[in-house]
Amino acid sequence: MERYPVISSKGEIVAWIVSGGDFTALYNREGKLEKLVLWMDSEHGVNVIEYYDEKTRTLRVGDVVVTVWRHIDDVPWPPVYTIGSVDEYVEWLAEKLLNEGIKPGKVVVNYSGGKDSLAALYVLAEAGRKIGLEVYAAYVYVWPLEPKYSARFAECSARKLGVEILCLETDRDFMASRLKNAGLPYRGVRWCTYQKLKPLKKKRKEFKPDYVAQGERLLEAWKRFKRLYHMSRTPRILTGSMIRPVYPLTLLDIAKIVRRTGLIHPDYLLGYPRVACLMCPYRALHEFPPNWLKHLPDPGLVEEVLKITYRLRGYADKGIPYQDYLEQHLWRYNVEEAATLYRAKKMLPKNLEEVKVDVVEDMYRSLWLNPLPRAPVIGVEKSIEILGGYAKPHFDKLAAIAGGAESWSTQKSG
Repeated sequence: MERYPVISSKGEIVAWIVSGGDFTALYNREGKLEKLVLWMDSEHGVNVIEYYDEKTRTLRVGDVVVTVWRHIDDVPWPPVYTIGSVDEYVEWLAEKLLNEGIKPGKVVVNYSGGKDSLAALYVLAEAGRKIGLEVYAAYVYVWPLEPKYSARFAECSARKLGVEILCLETDRDFMASRLKNAGLPYRGVRWCTYQKLKPLKKKRKEFKPDYVAQGERLLEAWKRFKRLYHMSRTPRILTGSMIRPVYPLTLLDIAKIVRRTGLIHPDYLLGYPRVACLMCPYRALHEFPPNWLKHLPDPGLVEEVLKITYRLRGYADKGIPYQDYLEQHLWRYNVEEAATLYRAKKMLPKNLEEVKVDVVEDMYRSLWLNPLPRAPVIGVEKSIEILGGYAKPHFDKLAAIAGGAESWSTQKSG
């Protein structure tokens, strides 16, 4: 995930922050790592930077080695805007789509209510009215892993944007059966994604849209960067029947668009960096509120599945008590990965600097509540070249580290 800017009440970028798995990295305004937080539970973390090897991006505690780069998909980017104003970008987008050969027709936007999909829906709906596109939003509720309020927000926000929403849902019987037999999805085995795609594919077959739109962006994540950067050095919004209306934009651009709509997902205001299922294994540990179960549509089923998952994967065999498994949401990892993290936390001294979750939440909230910073505007046409040129050396270095790693986390022998 890309770094978030931490913005002061005066509209200045004073730091950068990024989270993933059980870690949060805090950088100063120049991008130098100042703290690496390892979350002991969802409310308290400790600064473990003295145990961190920045060259290999690993945490070493005694004989335990944790590959931090597997947790944090850290995408640095320059503090710039691609667009000058939202209205100018809508005009550019409409003209760009016409130049790329788009025809009047129906467009379905894959919509979650998160910042990127909301920005994509807004600018495409506005541009679509100028060039004869009928824009629809398609939202899939992932029962029983997604908070109930996310579905309500997706439906209400789409309608406030003047867009008809197609509300879909995963197969409840299948989801319940799979959860009871296989346990919760975990990092590397996110089978829930395929179940989310099924109703989308079925609806598209019935609805027969001319185009499908995604809220993908170049700098959002490492894998996405690799795919989109090599697609074209100049922005290409339309590829076949796929529209990517926000892919050359920065996070500051996205915040500018979302704040323009006045529709900010509750998770961002709670201080979370992403919108996802509450039981998504890629949530950072600090993104789980203490009362997380109450937000789910069937808390009893999820509690049952948590116990099944604990038993099926053998966390107890690795010396992980059930209560610690719950508090640290270790179901997000396979048993070997969970055991490595758990052991590393147990071996840390008790006198490390503590970091509380409300401090981190305030940092993430600043993008949505404080004045957006003044920053250079690089222009859309040059965005891929400039942003890609900035980020590519980082990704090349990360690829070299990842290519030499034998496993996600290891323990030294002897």
